[in-house]
Amino acid sequence: MRDSQNTTDRLRLRCGGRSTTTLGDVTTLLDPLILVQRDRIDPRSLARDVDRGVRIRVKRGAYYDAAAWRMLTGHQRHRIRIEAFASSHHGLVFSHYSAAVLHDIPFIGRVPDLVHAVADRANGGRSEPGLVRHCLGITPAELTEVGGLRVESPLRAVIGLSSLQPFRRAVAPADHLLRTAPIEALWAGLELANFGHGFAQARRVIEFANGLAANPGESLSRAVIHELGFPPPLLQVEHLTALGHRYLTDFEWPGWRLAGEFDGKGKYLKPEYLGRMTPGEAVVKEKRREDELRAEGLNFARWDWTDALSGHLLRDILLKAGLPRRS
Repeated sequence: MRDSQNTTDRLRLRCGGRSTTTLGDVTTLLDPLILVQRDRIDPRSLARDVDRGVRIRVKRGAYYDAAAWRMLTGHQRHRIRIEAFASSHHGLVFSHYSAAVLHDIPFIGRVPDLVHAVADRANGGRSEPGLVRHCLGITPAELTEVGGLRVESPLRAVIGLSSLQPFRRAVAPADHLLRTAPIEALWAGLELANFGHGFAQARRVIEFANGLAANPGESLSRAVIHELGFPPPLLQVEHLTALGHRYLTDFEWPGWRLAGEFDGKGKYLKPEYLGRMTPGEAVVKEKRREDELRAEGLNFARWDWTDALSGHLLRDILLKAGLPRRS
């Protein structure tokens, strides 16, 4: 029974666009992913399907139903690409962005088309179309498994992204990990990974990381604020208002009586944030919250993804709010 469940879980991981059809009392799983070697289908007929727009080519020897593909998110498509390479390359250990996707570690930016894997330093093999091999080596302590796929640990994945991404984007995965892991684990992981190239960058990210950031948008904002030369803010400062309500501010500069708020769309649209509220009710609730905090003497600066990603827009917002920059 356990083996059957593991197989089902792996199929579900692979086929994010999987659909079902019921035939009598039997439910049949329809797998949109076709592997030429596994399914013994003439590749010439699949190539014709690609020309007709019926299928898309995931990689050499792997094809996916085009209609199902269009319904997938970027993360789901990347999982399909991972599974396609795992089927044709025995023993691949997925890393960096691919490991982050498998571990559900958030990172900023679009999900790359390229699948990332880690290989032995000496004879790790070459990269190929659709697959990047990082010849860094990996120890058993840094290796785990997700859905039957070999993948580096979440800790190792975060350190890898810290060495690979620009500083302001690399902070988000590190902040995410620190919500459940101590900072000492990141330092120990950095020493164990010993990436060489990118080590200094990863060290800078770990020194800056803070598990108090509530989401990737706040992590990005804090990194940009640092790079722009503004004073470091306090995070998640609690306030008890005169009406007896407790509120947290995303960012706060007490010396300037200024609170900063990152307002991503999820705050007013995503069910996990809304609960039973409608978007309109969420906006009204946020307005009441701000009014109560303003009555306590706080001023507010608000920004969104566009402002944080651009940098100069966030700079102008904070300057207008009266926050000084270092010379």
